[in-house]
Amino acid sequence: MSKGQHVTSKPISNKPILIGGLSLSMLLWLGGSLYGVAAEWSQDILLTLMLLGGGVWWLKGKKSKDSLAAPLLETIEPEAIAQALEQAEQTLAVVTEEAPQAVDTFKTQLEQQRELNVSQPLQGAVLGASGVGKTSLLNHLDTSPLTWQVASPENVPLDTNLILWLISSDLTESQWQQLKHLRQTAHTVALVLTKQDQRPAEENQSLLAILRQRSQGLLPLENIVAIAANPQPILVRQHQANGQMTETRTTPPPDVQALSARLAQLTTEAACPNLHRATQWRKLRHLTQQMYQTLNQVRRESALPIIERYQWLSAGTAIANPVAALDLLATVAINTQMIIDLGAIYRCRFSLDQAQTATRELGELLVKLGAMELSTQTLSHLYKSNPVTYLAGGALQGVSAAYLTRIVGLSLVDYFAEQDPLTPPQPMLDGSQLSAIVGQWLGQTRRLDLLKSLGNQLSARLQGRSLTVGEA
Repeated sequence: MSKGQHVTSKPISNKPILIGGLSLSMLLWLGGSLYGVAAEWSQDILLTLMLLGGGVWWLKGKKSKDSLAAPLLETIEPEAIAQALEQAEQTLAVVTEEAPQAVDTFKTQLEQQRELNVSQPLQGAVLGASGVGKTSLLNHLDTSPLTWQVASPENVPLDTNLILWLISSDLTESQWQQLKHLRQTAHTVALVLTKQDQRPAEENQSLLAILRQRSQGLLPLENIVAIAANPQPILVRQHQANGQMTETRTTPPPDVQALSARLAQLTTEAACPNLHRATQWRKLRHLTQQMYQTLNQVRRESALPIIERYQWLSAGTAIANPVAALDLLATVAINTQMIIDLGAIYRCRFSLDQAQTATRELGELLVKLGAMELSTQTLSHLYKSNPVTYLAGGALQGVSAAYLTRIVGLSLVDYFAEQDPLTPPQPMLDGSQLSAIVGQWLGQTRRLDLLKSLGNQLSARLQGRSLTVGEA
């Protein structure tokens, strides 16, 4: 099946897992020994779904992406360019299948990045807080072979080859993290301590020592220099031959010699190819990330109708099944089938056993994070002021089922979106990563917005026509 066909969902009649689970729950309800069967099944169902979670899955996969610090990149070799180019080409092939409308734009950009152009003028960016002396420095910098522009650490232009980060004191912790990120993306950065004329020499030396000590392993020590681009006027006293003393104010010449010397070393003929390769590498990575975003957007657009389909199927099942144990059995079937369908969109092929395991793990996680209690308490409060008669209890269960199914679906979509689009996600879910995502969704919905919206939609459906277990 072409990956561009994910929007088309199989009809319920073609989903044996779902039909089997729903049929079994209804047959058990219609059986003559309903309560005996329910009692016999309830323990296994609860174990299967969510209520007796062990702690193993919660601890599984504790190593997160954030714990794997990206290495600092001093130079970008041709092999790194070839690898980045190959990754971009592979991503473009996936985009061609799943988002053909975006292929031409990405293909043009990729062709532009294939060849290294060392004859291009070097681009420099000057960073720094307001009043640190960026304009003064630009007035005295030799523009050759660099063209300079002012930027911010959060928004460095993509074609930047070299960065000057101006500071008048030590960096804050957040600024150190920004500097580390720049270095992890192969940016050549020089820290420039400005306004050295306004501090005693001993203080300047102390600041430089602190910066160099904190920069060990992050920056070459030669890339930390002090300047005075706009010296303040100083008072000069002169003794005359007649014994009188005169006072005049004079402005010393700018002192950017240390920086100019370092820039000359960083932009030699031998060093320039590495500056250009680093920029080419960043552009290829940026293009690949853009394609990732496009893929995830297309996949999300395919996933949302599937989630909505199953949330209302869960609601209809909850209303039709008055026995909690049988409702749980149907919920297992619904969520298992939803996981299989969502996984297919993201090229993650779940077997039946794997999907059932994921259903159980997600159920355990929802219990652990308090989603069940939250939805029940919130809906009970909402229904106290809502004159629902015959279907009040069933409607409450229906909204709760729709809510939990939607949380599971949206969490899975975000989870899959964080995986490498070129490598199909493993059916064995990362508990730590998924826990954080589910927690975020629960936090976003604690304002009752989602529950109220689902309640209003369900009320409209109930008033318009009956909501059956087969509705999608």
